[in-house]
Amino acid sequence: MELEIAQLELEPLVAEAVDIIGPLAEAKSLSVMVKRCDLVVKADALRLTQVLMNLLSNAVKFTPAEGSIRVTAERSGSWIEIRVADTGAGIAPAEHAAVFESYTQAGDRSRHDGTGLGLPLSRRLIELMEGELDLVDSSPLGSTFRVRIPAGTAPPAASAPRSRKPRRLHLPIAAVAAPGTALKR
Repeated sequence: MELEIAQLELEPLVAEAVDIIGPLAEAKSLSVMVKRCDLVVKADALRLTQVLMNLLSNAVKFTPAEGSIRVTAERSGSWIEIRVADTGAGIAPAEHAAVFESYTQAGDRSRHDGTGLGLPLSRRLIELMEGELDLVDSSPLGSTFRVRIPAGTAPPAASAPRSRKPRRLHLPIAAVAAPGTALKR
């Protein structure tokens, strides 16, 4: 797989992922809060957006109606840490490692559609960008996934060239529809 690693403004990538997943969150009356993240990363725009969409769609899928999802980002040394936290049921400690294995889902599979490939693929994409994806917190009050990606060194946004806007990803979203409902295409 060939990646297009570049210095990118993070905020437009997060906004794109939130915009795409937004209607699914609205359908469940979920609040999605994004902390301003005017940071620069070294990443592939399309693939990082794909990872963010996967984390957000999982948060939507596993968070009950009227819950919340929070996206934050901050610099930590030479890394940018992006966290996606939800108020879902959480993941049992015994299943933490398993969620990154192919064809595996945590919890009651009969309640949620999906192949169990999203997190393993997302982790691999982040690793190809020389970063890390892990589950840093999970309790009965929700889960927090963290993406650590190399920080960019571009000049401040006002003088930096604009990063290319990621293309819209047309991923199947039936896996994140509420059980018993169909999505219109």
